[in-house]
Amino acid sequence: LRRFGKESKAFVNALARIARGRNISRIVLDPISALAAGAKDELVIREYLREIVNMIEERFGATTMLTCDIPTGSNRLSRFGFEEFLSSGVIVLGVVRFYGKLLKTIYVRKMRWSKADSSIYTFEIRPVEGVVILEPLSEQMDQKMISGL
Repeated sequence: LRRFGKESKAFVNALARIARGRNISRIVLDPISALAAGAKDELVIREYLREIVNMIEERFGATTMLTCDIPTGSNRLSRFGFEEFLSSGVIVLGVVRFYGKLLKTIYVRKMRWSKADSSIYTFEIRPVEGVVILEPLSEQMDQKMISGL
């Protein structure tokens, strides 16, 4: 067993018990900082998370999505600084203040094996539809500036 093998395996086994009898195509770990709670060494956290992601992909054949919280005001992409290297894709959510309103934004920072649109879009979270991607932020800003003239 690798250094964290028993703990990583126990976590993935717990997921398997929850998923038993279901056809799972995606597993979301939200947020990964909860899995790393108590660990101080970045190398330890990175190896633990890498093992979990690899075990999930091997066991379930599912897409694994990781979320991480970023301290307010930070320009970093992730809490620990290595999450984007573990993942095939990075989708960044943000908030922009525009004309006194807070607009939720989303963009694809990285998507391996795919040509991703790098535009920043606005989005809403609606009760029935869930996350709804709206127009690009630049278009919304242009419309507001033109109508404000």
